[in-house]
Amino acid sequence: MKKTLSTLFILLVMATVAITDSTSFTIHVIGDSTVATYKSSVYPQTGWGQVVGSFFNESQVLINNVAIGGRSSKTFFTDGRLAALKSQVKPGDYLFVQFGHNDRYFGSNARQVPLDSFAYFLKIYLDSAKSWNAIPVLVSPMVMNAWSNGTMRNVFTENGSDYRGVMEKLAKEQDVAFIDLNMRSYEDCKKWGQTYITSFLYHHYDVGDYPNWPQGSNDGTHFQENGSVSNARWIANEIASLSSSTYLSNQTKQNLLPLISSLKPHYVVTVKANKSVSGLISKTASFPAGAPLTLRVKPASGETFEYWADADCRQVSTSQIYYGIQAPGKPTTYTAMFKGGSACVQASVPSSSSNEVSSSSSVEVSSSSVIVIRPEILSWVDMANPDSGSGTTDVNHEGYTGEGFWNIENALGSKAFYQLESKNASTNAVMAIRYANGSTETRSMKVTLDGWTYSVVFPPTETWATWDTIFVEDVWVDAVSMPLVIESTSETGGPNIDALGLSVLGLTREGSITSIEMISKNKSLLFSNNNPVQILLFDALGTCFLNQQFSSFEYENFMSSLAPGVYYIKGIQEGKTFFEQRVTKKK
Repeated sequence: MKKTLSTLFILLVMATVAITDSTSFTIHVIGDSTVATYKSSVYPQTGWGQVVGSFFNESQVLINNVAIGGRSSKTFFTDGRLAALKSQVKPGDYLFVQFGHNDRYFGSNARQVPLDSFAYFLKIYLDSAKSWNAIPVLVSPMVMNAWSNGTMRNVFTENGSDYRGVMEKLAKEQDVAFIDLNMRSYEDCKKWGQTYITSFLYHHYDVGDYPNWPQGSNDGTHFQENGSVSNARWIANEIASLSSSTYLSNQTKQNLLPLISSLKPHYVVTVKANKSVSGLISKTASFPAGAPLTLRVKPASGETFEYWADADCRQVSTSQIYYGIQAPGKPTTYTAMFKGGSACVQASVPSSSSNEVSSSSSVEVSSSSVIVIRPEILSWVDMANPDSGSGTTDVNHEGYTGEGFWNIENALGSKAFYQLESKNASTNAVMAIRYANGSTETRSMKVTLDGWTYSVVFPPTETWATWDTIFVEDVWVDAVSMPLVIESTSETGGPNIDALGLSVLGLTREGSITSIEMISKNKSLLFSNNNPVQILLFDALGTCFLNQQFSSFEYENFMSSLAPGVYYIKGIQEGKTFFEQRVTKKK
């Protein structure tokens, strides 16, 4: 049993399959005023190109937003703006193209494009991108705040003016990714209703809502920041589903993998009130870490809003519009506190601790939850045999990976030294340490990597054969050869250390076996019938679409059944998580 568990963990945790997203790239965003970047003097007016970067791993992805108001697919080209972009585009970059708002043809403006000419101009962008060895992505225009007799209109599909349909048809003909922002926005906005989206998404403000708009605004085309974040979220959801597209070729899907794999995971921000209210309140939604976040209430007559409370019931704002904040990168809760309501109740989600370390086994994952595991750990190294140190390499407890685990000497100041090499750099990496602590007390260690020292506290894990993972945030790592030193800070020594991982690709130890070599040596994985393993499979944004128990597991057959794409895999046995990692299937 020990060896089969070790094999699976090595395959799916220490091995990230044939991934190529370590190289940074740029997303060049082309579009109109609904996409453009705005000055702070008109905040909160925002285009989605201004905020979409927070949905991607900033260490991999740059955003070059060249969208500009008033342009159509024709005039952006005839103005020379597409030609001017050529010198900025590198092979492997992406061109996101959204037009439609200024293209709608009424026969009265030179920028307008008749429906039968729309594909002609869009194809110029596709051909240009391909000639520059870049990957084009078509984005259909989001809906306008247009309603008729209480029913939402979709002006880009109605009355024989199906600009969305032309874009979709062209994408299929040209083997190009199609992001259907139009239908994503239409379905949610229709569900949320006109009153809500008018004040919470669109560029519509009452007098006094924002300092930059003292007289308010009444605009059903453009967006406030929260609306553009919603558009960016819909775009990210569409990107995550591209790997399962039925019309894209395998080559195009492979070209899209760096884009898909660079998406950040999303975490639910729950918004609630301490009493039943008739007015409006921000909806619960998912956000990646660092995304702009706005919380708002519009009380009905007779309702008195008092303040916003965070997950720990601390008062954070007395304003009905709480803005200028960022999503925290973990599940959290905000409560709108109204006069006459119940007392605030602390949310049952983990909050940040002062040492910025969390334990993976405390995370609950269900088939309907947003993923909260740590998918960003991309490289693992075996810690069983340090280059030098005081302790022993042991194999006497089940569940370890690789060649064994390092049992550091139970003494104050006992150390182990490892020489590592990283092919990539980061100023805010996440470090993962897989360990077992069978004692009844926490054990502390100093971990020094690339000259930076981190204090890490390891909670008990019940037994020495029970393994867990600690995560350390904001780790500095350079693309160099570097020493790693682990040192106990008490007489009881440290835990048993099994493996160390980082959220960068290309971390290795000299002479260590590679992921591809390990995969080729282990094709069939068997489990005891009495101890099946539960496999959970998530898409790139954390939606669980497989939750199944296995008593035998054919790794190659399992991977061959998946479409090319990025997945998060989690394994659970006897109620304990024993692996979790991102896997990229290229073809």
